[in-house]
Amino acid sequence: MIFSVSHAILVVIAVLPLPMTILRERGNPRSLVFIHRIYRDLASIAFAVVEITVLETIFKIPLQDYWFDGLGQ
Repeated sequence: MIFSVSHAILVVIAVLPLPMTILRERGNPRSLVFIHRIYRDLASIAFAVVEITVLETIFKIPLQDYWFDGLGQ
């Protein structure tokens, strides 16, 4: 991974709302609003992971092209 620290920071930022939602709704964990907030928080984590994967792929392809172009292939 090219930017390991920045990826870790992005995932930590995406994960932060999940424990805060759980701590806020400890008294009524079965409410519909709580379930929607949990799914929203999980979706933000999934989006962050997909975003990291896509950005890594976008950066890797031009880097490989540049590398092989420099080798004359």
